Amino acid sequence: MHSRKKEAIGQGNRRQLEQEGYCLVNIGALSESELVAVAAELGTPMEAFTGIVTRVEPVSGSPYTTLTTDAVPFHNESVYTDCPPRYLILFCEEPGRGGETLLVRGDLIVLRLEASIRRRLRRLPVRSAAGGLSTVRPLIIRHPKSGEAVLFYLDPSLSESCSLTVQGEPLPSEILSAIRRELADPTLIHVHRWRRNDLLILDNYRVLHARRAFSGKRCLRRVLVA
Repeated sequence: MHSRKKEAIGQGNRRQLEQEGYCLVNIGALSESELVAVAAELGTPMEAFTGIVTRVEPVSGSPYTTLTTDAVPFHNESVYTDCPPRYLILFCEEPGRGGETLLVRGDLIVLRLEASIRRRLRRLPVRSAAGGLSTVRPLIIRHPKSGEAVLFYLDPSLSESCSLTVQGEPLPSEILSAIRRELADPTLIHVHRWRRNDLLILDNYRVLHARRAFSGKRCLRRVLVA
């Protein structure tokens, strides 16, 4: 990478990523290989695998809200898999109109939930499913680095194939409503308005993300760091 782009994740950005769960840089256009190199900066010797660069833009007839122009509910990435990505990288090629990305810290949501709900979410074996894949874990887990309790959540409205079940039954409505209510609190939400060449890096275990509806041409590149 060019020397300017080698500093994509500087010390200040790393501190913000660790403390807040996200950081933003804009260092101009990035090629696919440069995005992979940025992803590799986030890996440790035990976490050096980086996913393929994929495009996030509307796909005709897609059942997933992420691949439409509609609003997308809050979720952590790939919680329906056994090994969800540690980090999520989004790079903006075309911002479109609207489509702001919304960020909420999962540790703050846990603190806001009623104690009785927290206790249930720590012990309930919830099956998160999407697209034929599923796995079972509580919706409150420990952050892999800090050990803090964080919400690790998939909203069932993400697509028709998404679900949260406990022993084959839907997650109790009072629990789902409590989670959604806290996630909707505007005082907890960071709103990111995209500009071309923005590079947004998320700690997938600390931060949940969502999206407002948009119009016009909008295209992001995505890389998952496992």
